[in-house]
Amino acid sequence: MDDPLTSPIQGITLKFVKLANGMTMRVACCGPEDGIPVVFMHGWPESWFSWRHQIKYFGEQGYNVMAPDMRGYGYSSCPPNVDDYDVYSHASDIICLLQAHGLTKAILVGHDWGAILGWLFAHLYPEVFPVVANLSVPTVMRKSTDLSPYDLFKKRFKIGQGPDKELFFYITYHNERYDLENVPNFGPAEAEYDSNLYEYIYRTWSDETVKRDTNYLKNPLRVAGGRLWRTPRPLHLPKWLSQADLDYVVKQFQHSGSRGGVNYYRNFHRNFLITPQLIGKTIDQPTFFLTGANDGVRGMLSPASKVTGDYKDDKQYQGLMTVCTDLRQFHIIQAPKGESCSHWIQQDQPKQVNERLHSFFKETENVFKNAKGGLASSSKM
Repeated sequence: MDDPLTSPIQGITLKFVKLANGMTMRVACCGPEDGIPVVFMHGWPESWFSWRHQIKYFGEQGYNVMAPDMRGYGYSSCPPNVDDYDVYSHASDIICLLQAHGLTKAILVGHDWGAILGWLFAHLYPEVFPVVANLSVPTVMRKSTDLSPYDLFKKRFKIGQGPDKELFFYITYHNERYDLENVPNFGPAEAEYDSNLYEYIYRTWSDETVKRDTNYLKNPLRVAGGRLWRTPRPLHLPKWLSQADLDYVVKQFQHSGSRGGVNYYRNFHRNFLITPQLIGKTIDQPTFFLTGANDGVRGMLSPASKVTGDYKDDKQYQGLMTVCTDLRQFHIIQAPKGESCSHWIQQDQPKQVNERLHSFFKETENVFKNAKGGLASSSKM
C-alpha cells in the first residue's frame, strides 16, 4: 500500500493535521513556518496535487504554504452526510487548520470549488482572510431578488419537467440522490464515477488542445445516461500531465471515492439559503482573479466575452466589479502556440500563474502584515 505521507514532489512535505472540529486534513506544505501563510484550496475533482507547481514555487520564495486535500478528498476526512459539506463546514476546516499552526490570518487562494468557497470566505471572514485570490470561477453581487444558482440551473435545464424534456447538466446530475431510506446521501453520479475512477479523472483532466474520440453519447436528454460516456474521451494525455501524475491522482480517489466531491454540488442551494446576510454585501479586502482564455467556465451558460487587451467589456470582470471594491488584478491568460489555457490553468500555465500571483502577493504584503487577524493572538505572522 502506498504511504499517504510520501510526497511525489521533492521539496513538498505531506502531513496529517488533526483539527479542533474533529476532522483530519492531509496537507501539502512547503516553506518556512515564519513566512507569510498562504492556503491553497483546490476544486473538483482534484487534490492538493493540483497546486504542486504553486506549493513549491511559493515555498521557495519564503511563504508558509499549505495546500490541503479539501474535506471529502484524498486522505482528508470524508464525512458521509451531504450537509457536512456546506460553506460553514469548509470554513471550519480552514480556520481550524490555521489555529493548529498558531496563525491568526492567511492569504487565501482558491480554484474551481475552492474559488466558490474563497469568495464566500472573503465575505464571511474578512478578518481571517485579508487578501484573497481566486482562479477560474468569479463572483457577483448578490441581490435580494436572486434565485439560488441551483434553482437557475433547474429552470435552464428543465429539471422536473419529465424525462422527455429534462436535459443533462453535470451540476444538476451531481445533485441527484437515490430515494433510498437507508442510503440518503448517495446518488448516480458517484456510483458512475466510482465504477471507473481512472476514466473519471482521465476524461476530466484534459484541455482544448487534445483530440478526442468522436464515439460518445450525444443525446442531450438526462434519461439517455450520465456524464462519463457523454464526455468525449481524450486520445492522449495533455502536455502538462504525465502518466505518473495521472496515476497518482487516481490513487487519491481510490482511497476517498468520489462522493465527497459530488457533495459540494449538493450544497449549492443550501449555501445560498444559509447566507442571506450576503445580499448587497461587498468584498472590501484586496482581491485577485485569473482565468484561462479557454476555460469552459467562461462560456458555461452563455457565450464567453471575446478576449481583448481591454477587460472593461469582459462579463466576468464586470460581474466582479459589482462586488469587489478593491479588485487589484484581473487576468485572462492566453496560451502560447501549441499550449493550453484551460480550466486547469495552474497546471497548464504554472509560470504565468505563479508570476501574477506573486505580483499580487507583493503588492498586498503591507495590507496583509498590517491586518489584525481574526483568530486568537499568536507570536507567528
